[in-house]
Amino acid sequence: MPTRPERGVAMQASSQTIEVEIAARTAADRRHVVFDLVAAEGGDLPPWTAGSHIELRWVSDGQEYVRQYSLCGESFSGPVWRIAVLREKKSRGGSAFLCDQAKVGMRFQARGPRNNFPFVPHRRVTLIGAGIGITPILPMAFEAQAQGCDWRLLYLVCERQDVCLRESLDKLPPERVSYRYTAETGRMNLDEWAGTLGDGDAVFVCGPLRLLDDLVAIHEARPVWKLHLERFENPNKTSAGGDAGFDLVLARSGKTYRVEPGETILDVLRRDGWQLEWSCCEGVCGTCEQVVLQGVPDHRDAVLTPEERQANSHMMICVSRALTPSITLDL
Repeated sequence: MPTRPERGVAMQASSQTIEVEIAARTAADRRHVVFDLVAAEGGDLPPWTAGSHIELRWVSDGQEYVRQYSLCGESFSGPVWRIAVLREKKSRGGSAFLCDQAKVGMRFQARGPRNNFPFVPHRRVTLIGAGIGITPILPMAFEAQAQGCDWRLLYLVCERQDVCLRESLDKLPPERVSYRYTAETGRMNLDEWAGTLGDGDAVFVCGPLRLLDDLVAIHEARPVWKLHLERFENPNKTSAGGDAGFDLVLARSGKTYRVEPGETILDVLRRDGWQLEWSCCEGVCGTCEQVVLQGVPDHRDAVLTPEERQANSHMMICVSRALTPSITLDL
């Protein structure tokens, strides 16, 4: 299952908000647009590590948008952050705005980088990016190459014209990069492929839910290899625990709140004026993570590992609730 950095160290994102502007935009294929972002005031942007994402905020037609995008550049410091945006067919407005309307010179508020999906060197490394999931995987290939790992990259994409970030991919050793065009070959036989993995193998993967869920199931049945993954979607937002109300106790402030069905801990605290960090409200970015002192969380995020869920010491307050009548946070 996914591993993450130590608490309170690498997990922490820069809380500084930086104004960035679009320095370049390039149509990468039929549905992706690549943006190069620079600091509006000039100078270098905060350095990052392979697997990191940033948060962008902007307002359009009176509506505020908050979105997270994986950094997909080839170097991890300097004046440019690169992101690739998929024009979703059923866009909630963010990808449609960026792909259809965002122009060079347009400015945004940015925060980060944050890394919930760090690259960890292993004896043998397989990197799998499916669709837009190539964005956090591509920098890992450059990092693996720099660290001298024995690595391979597999890019799963529907059709040849859907390949994104081709210019960067072509800079990698061609013998280490392979493509699978599922419209031509059909879906990959994951069971057969995973049967070739053994002790010393590590797989880093990002892509659609079905791919990730299938790999998790295969890995649980034969966990001799390591699996690290990142989800852009959250399959855990509903729970057998239901949506019953519960009491929220804040240890340091001494305040107590009631969290009713249909609202979240984050909703309740923001309504009372708490200035907390939050972003996706979907349980996938990790920004709203809080320390649990008492009570048992009903974990509904897609960030925590199984071991972290069992420890019940942290929770994502944008989606997770309580399985006990009350829960106490370190706030």
